[in-house]
Amino acid sequence: MFSRLYLDLASETPITVRENDKPTLAPPAKSGRVNEDVVKAIWLEQPWGANPVRDVKGRRVEILSPGWLNGGAGPDFRNAIYKVDGGPLVKGDVEIHVRSSDWARHGHHKDPAYDAVGLHVVLYSDAKGVEKLARSAFPALEIELAPVCSAAIDRIRTQTPLDPSHVNFALITGKCAAVFKELGEDKAMTLLDAAGEGRCDLKSRRYTEAMKRGDGARELYAGIMESLGYSAFKAQFARLAAAVPVERLKETLDGVPWRSRRIMLQCALFGVAGLLPDASILKLEPEDETAGYVAKLREAWSHVSGKFDFKPEISPGEWRLAGTRPANYPIGRIAGIACFLSAHIDDDMETLFLRALDGMGDGGGGGSAKRGIEKVETLFETPPEEYMATHYTIGGKKLSRPRSLIGTDRVTAMMINVIIPYMLARARRIKSAAEEETIRRIYHAIPPGQSNCVVGFMADRLSSAFSKKELICKTPRQQGLIQIYADYCTANGKGCEDCGFLKYIGKLG
Repeated sequence: MFSRLYLDLASETPITVRENDKPTLAPPAKSGRVNEDVVKAIWLEQPWGANPVRDVKGRRVEILSPGWLNGGAGPDFRNAIYKVDGGPLVKGDVEIHVRSSDWARHGHHKDPAYDAVGLHVVLYSDAKGVEKLARSAFPALEIELAPVCSAAIDRIRTQTPLDPSHVNFALITGKCAAVFKELGEDKAMTLLDAAGEGRCDLKSRRYTEAMKRGDGARELYAGIMESLGYSAFKAQFARLAAAVPVERLKETLDGVPWRSRRIMLQCALFGVAGLLPDASILKLEPEDETAGYVAKLREAWSHVSGKFDFKPEISPGEWRLAGTRPANYPIGRIAGIACFLSAHIDDDMETLFLRALDGMGDGGGGGSAKRGIEKVETLFETPPEEYMATHYTIGGKKLSRPRSLIGTDRVTAMMINVIIPYMLARARRIKSAAEEETIRRIYHAIPPGQSNCVVGFMADRLSSAFSKKELICKTPRQQGLIQIYADYCTANGKGCEDCGFLKYIGKLG
């Protein structure tokens, strides 16, 4: 049976918000830019101690937490905690620059990823009025460090550039590693495993409710679609699934020859997603393969939009591709799900995945789990003749060899986040403790998926207590780190001050 340890204790520990209520902010990854490393190092060190600093307009800014270093896309620091002129606590992101003019030069005033920036920390203020350039309703305050930190600047500039992996975050923003270590390894790892099982339990509840309504199959399809969008496009894929449920897609295939099913499904999904190529692409005289593919799509769209009243539900501008790897472009994922549906839309999805999971929980360990994932991956195979298998974009350069539109990493994520939670809900619906235990064993046997910045951040935070390898070696532990981050790190309005996770651990001690 799935452990209730984490969820039961968490229910007794104040938590402001769970992950499903609002998206979590991405924590730190690695950094890069050398010049700005000096400013980042000063901000991390906070050489002014408990004394307030002043922004360029003279307002007193008391920094309670500098936030978490984020070397990935978006602001340089997340979730800083501060007060302005002795007012209430404010939580906001921090963007670091050498010069304040870099804000506009880097295009941050046009980028929604920077809307939550509360503090613009610069070495030199050379462009007054940065507040007017911010998109947010609460423009960033600008803090200039050069006039007040000359000694720190000279010292840090003589050292090697800041390496975020060497930053001791525990000294800056919290004490969880030391307290976590006091549990001892066995109890601490049991807690992480339980948190991971609790996360799966929480995910299963959407399917439990859907099954009660008789909508289990539709919700499973929606979950699969969302998993294809991962974090960047999850909302768009959810809207696409709602606008084009399986039942409507089935209608479009009535009387359609088997060989034409895939193109019919692709045109319906592309069209509703706002990704159908414009006819003007043909005026560019593309090569024959692209011209033929576009012509088929547009002919099919003319049919489904007229007969079934399909229309675009998502504007092309909502699919922001900046920073997205070409292999993750949404048009490829949508083409991939169309391939899957063209082969399996008439099958019962629950039965389809049950067969794929058969034998995974029989004690074969990682080997049987790998074979199970391979069976699921086979369901999502991309036909070698599929146009999008050799193109990242319609009309783009042809790849040297075909690719899988929904590969192992995405299938593993789908297993962890959708299929296993769905099967847990099913086991509980039929009241089968034996089946629930089988699902639990499968969950523990699935090889960990690709680590993300949340897992990396939490593992770094706790690695002074236990080895990072031990913290992330299993799927439930990675998922447990994500759940703890969602429940405590992002939910506490005071940052690490008065952290509920420390109280949670105290209940186990």
